[in-house]
Formats: sequence, structure tokens, C-alpha cells
Amino acid sequence: DMASMIHNEMRKHGIKLVLGYIVEGFKEKDNEVEVLLKDNPSLRADMVVVAIGVTPDTALAKEAGLELGIKESIVVNDRMETSVPDIYAAGDAVQVKHYVTGND
Repeated sequence: DMASMIHNEMRKHGIKLVLGYIVEGFKEKDNEVEVLLKDNPSLRADMVVVAIGVTPDTALAKEAGLELGIKESIVVNDRMETSVPDIYAAGDAVQVKHYVTGND
């Protein structure tokens, strides 16, 4: 959700975003950055921002038998209760609902 707001703002300012590629490395070339892409031609840029998604460390939750959801996040209800009574979870490790769509 946050990324789409940032993407829109960057595009308004004429910044070209190249998303969804696998980056294999970077090289400095003629005061620019050459971005080496897997199975695609390299790109040249003045600046590169690398932003990768976060996968929560929920190994302990899994061992405790908590229900896990998208990307192994901890499933909670609107009171932050997990699938196990008297265990609550919060923070980056929990699956949250999208405020606009209501989807997980």
C-alpha cells in the first residue's frame, strides 16, 4: 500500500520506475550506474534505489502452532488475537487487512 503511494509520487516527478526484475549486480560506468539484470539487457541510471519486500521471521509462531497466512505472516483478528487462545501478535509479523479493499 505504501509503495503504490510512493510510486505515484515519483512518477509525478518524472522518475521512471523499473519493477519486477531480478538484479544480479551493479557497475559504475561513465558517472552512471549500470544495473545488471537477469535474462534482460542492463539498464543505466543516475541513481538506483533497491527496495525489497519484507518476510517476517515467524518460526517461533509456527512452532507454537499459530495459523500463518500470506508470506508466512501470523493470522490475527481485529483484536490481534491469534488462532491460539490467549496469544496475541502485533508488528511486522502479522497479516493485516487492507484499509481500502478489506482484503488480507
